[in-house]
Amino acid sequence: QAHPSQDLELVNLLLRAVFRVQPPRLAAQPLSGSDPSAALIDNRPCLVGGVQGLRTVPFYRAETLLPGNQLFGPALIGRNDTTILLGETDAGQVDGYCNLWIKVGE
Repeated sequence: QAHPSQDLELVNLLLRAVFRVQPPRLAAQPLSGSDPSAALIDNRPCLVGGVQGLRTVPFYRAETLLPGNQLFGPALIGRNDTTILLGETDAGQVDGYCNLWIKVGE
């Protein structure tokens, strides 16, 4: 217990607050075209389907894909946190929010 004539120093203070906020309004970016070649890093060997052996497939950088870009498998898409493989019958499209929508083929 501090003496009344002494200063008080707080070393740690934890504050928890709960309140409602409006979600941010995100504007979709305009579609720039279907050609993803600006995001192409390289063509690399990849085992696709297992039976056919190694095939050379395009390898794209996900962060440089633009809204409207379309990708057709087989293809590799590298992100900072993961790598995505589009199989031979898969297709992907980047939406106006830079999400990659993948349609899995059969």
